[in-house]
Amino acid sequence: MLERLIALVRARPAWILGIALTASIPMTYFSVTLFQDVRANLKELLPQSAPSVQTLNELERRFGGYSQLSIIIESPDRGANRVARSFF
Repeated sequence: MLERLIALVRARPAWILGIALTASIPMTYFSVTLFQDVRANLKELLPQSAPSVQTLNELERRFGGYSQLSIIIESPDRGANRVARSFF
């Protein structure tokens, strides 16, 4: 069975390429349609009553956004720094 398929591909490569390109046209349309409305914002995906959304709203209110939030922990005791880091 596989040998027959290989023989067909070798005998008519342009024909196989034409079929592949013809099949890819509607697939391209459906891919574009599917990915046009992808929502990656966490606030849009969860209900407003979710604790994570409320926390994101609070971060936005306090800092003006949440795209990147850096927290610096500083203390003379290295062990205390590690303990504090575990809270995040």
